[in-house]
Amino acid sequence: MKNIPNVSVVKMNLANLYKLIEAEFKVIKKEKSVISIGPENRESYPETTIKLTLDEGNNQYELFEVIRGKEYLVDTFTDKYKSVLALYIFSKSKLEVRNYDTNYQNDIESAKTLNDIQNIFKDNHEVQHYSFFELKPNKIILEKSTNDRYNILFLGKNRSKVYIEKLEI
Repeated sequence: MKNIPNVSVVKMNLANLYKLIEAEFKVIKKEKSVISIGPENRESYPETTIKLTLDEGNNQYELFEVIRGKEYLVDTFTDKYKSVLALYIFSKSKLEVRNYDTNYQNDIESAKTLNDIQNIFKDNHEVQHYSFFELKPNKIILEKSTNDRYNILFLGKNRSKVYIEKLEI
């Protein structure tokens, strides 16, 4: 079974979630109304950063991907905790340099059927972390798109979707 860190983000309080973000990413700016983070590699001016604006008075939290200074709205939230959780998850998907298990990746790419992929996931991941096609809160979900293509997303408790990979049509 693939060694996956056992981080229980769902049970963390907000302060511990901030500490996790600070431990895994470079915090570029942290003020009352905005958090901006970049990759851990300590570049002075990273090409891609992730920004969360916090308007607590109006319960409005917006997550942005910032590429070369241009902001792209990813999602809007009405819950502070969920917005910070989304910041962490989205940042992991966009900023983290991953060491891929090429055998695992090759197994998925060479799978002939969706059932084969489901079996690969069952062998390599805990079932409480993912779902195929069922929108279940606090899980990574494989979502059917078009032309036998799929999106990957995280579904928050208020059913807010944070796409990790989304097929652009």
